Amino acid sequence: MSLRIISTIIALSTIAFSAANAQLLARDTAAGDSQQEFAKRVSSVRNDAISTSVREAEKTGWNIYRYEVLSDLAGAFLAQQTPPDKRAGISGSIVVNGAKGWSVRFYSVAGKGMFKPVADVVFDEDMNPGLKTGTDLADFSPAELASIGAKVLIDTQKEDPCQGNYKMFAIPASSGDSIWVYQIRESFDETHFPEGQHIRYEISPDGSRILSQRDYSRRCNVLPVQKSSDNVSSEVKLTNTIDQQPTEMLVYLSLRYNTSIFVATMQSNLYWQVKSGVVTPD
Repeated sequence: MSLRIISTIIALSTIAFSAANAQLLARDTAAGDSQQEFAKRVSSVRNDAISTSVREAEKTGWNIYRYEVLSDLAGAFLAQQTPPDKRAGISGSIVVNGAKGWSVRFYSVAGKGMFKPVADVVFDEDMNPGLKTGTDLADFSPAELASIGAKVLIDTQKEDPCQGNYKMFAIPASSGDSIWVYQIRESFDETHFPEGQHIRYEISPDGSRILSQRDYSRRCNVLPVQKSSDNVSSEVKLTNTIDQQPTEMLVYLSLRYNTSIFVATMQSNLYWQVKSGVVTPD
């Protein structure tokens, strides 16, 4: 997938968000609450399996959003710090949470299955970016090469029945022994919400094989966002016939589009609100 450098307007809005949310790198969830506080929030559910799945959805959805924010910030910063010819060979990037903190590593294709580091944008604990190029760049680790390979694997056979715009992120699976690649459909119209065509692929630890595929919705629906009763915030109402609780995709989308999502999960006969990445039974 080719590098997309976001516009100045989008970059500034993303930077404003991350500056306001100093816990983007430190928190495990958008709420940042303890297990006890979370249990109190969902106490009306009275089903441990569902509650556990909600907690995992909050963690993973927050992580997807964190990867997106860091990717966009890094792309904007790289565009500011380097001339176009220095970025011409970049094929993509991966987000890395290493021993020295968070970074976004940009790569080029050096041959079939071979990838070369081009630039690193490194973030400190206050979300301030710094740039590394040339001899300052370390070789890709086996885990980093696996993440790149997983993204390239999905990008070469990407499904696009909706003829839409997509982002792609490779993150560690919650089990820790495989890679999740998310192919997420985008809407650039803030008055609409992309309901369908978000897919998660589980990739082998070496990044070479697809182990499974999760389609969150096959529909191409892009729903209009409604104004809530306060006429200030926005909301969208959905029905989920597959899952017993909101998924990580709904957690991510609530953050990405700053929209409250009200979802009825038919399998559990429960109604939920997902607001700013936080799930509550409604």
